[in-house]
Amino acid sequence: MTEESGTHGSISRIVMLAEALFEILDEIHRQPASVSLSMMSLPAPESVVDFFISRVTKGLVHLKLEKWRSSMTT
Repeated sequence: MTEESGTHGSISRIVMLAEALFEILDEIHRQPASVSLSMMSLPAPESVVDFFISRVTKGLVHLKLEKWRSSMTT
């Protein structure tokens, strides 16, 4: 894998995550204000927070590993 294709893959993943985030924000924005405010006042369950942190950490490790692999092939 060349550095350019690795960079392109990373950019593609960032764009995909940004699109997903905008979809979520759009869905929240469409909710009636009373529903949105009541949802925001409740903390997320600990299991959800732990899962999210785990996924983000795994993603960062994967990106670092990919970057390391691409640097080894150049």
